[in-house]
Amino acid sequence: MKKLMALPKAYLRSLNELISDSIASKKPKIRKRENNNSVSSSAPSIPNTQDVITTFCEVVEDFCGKTKIPDDGDGGDWLSIPLGDVKVLVNEITSVRSKRILHEVPMDTVTRLLDVIDRQIRYSQGLSIDVKENSDVVDAEPLVFSALESSHAALAIMTHHDMPKQLYREELIERIIGCD
Repeated sequence: MKKLMALPKAYLRSLNELISDSIASKKPKIRKRENNNSVSSSAPSIPNTQDVITTFCEVVEDFCGKTKIPDDGDGGDWLSIPLGDVKVLVNEITSVRSKRILHEVPMDTVTRLLDVIDRQIRYSQGLSIDVKENSDVVDAEPLVFSALESSHAALAIMTHHDMPKQLYREELIERIIGCD
């Protein structure tokens, strides 16, 4: 501080003006860059919550449309959903969950999805991928793995915060944990 006092006042004034001019001249450039970058990069990349929900509902409808749920409940017309399709569904559920909006999906869509998932799990009950227990392991293996992924999907839905209580069906929960 004493060394600065020893400098001539004219020199200090010119140094102060130089610093303030350089700072003032740089500020508008920085602001322009920030404003231009933030407008161009953030506008198209942030999806609307309603758009995310609509896209998710379309994925769910497509997933549910790949099956035929019989009215009689015997499972005769039931088509098992391939493992790859169930994994895509789990990824979509996880994506919507991470945005913390899964509870905003319409109740009828989630109910229909859980019905299909329940049927998928039920379809594989009693199957084993152990060669000693099941001689037709090649056919049972994809069904069992698909049911496991379906259980993952159901749990991902039911463990999300603020989900409606109507979704928590005892039969589905027991089927998932294997208590029946």
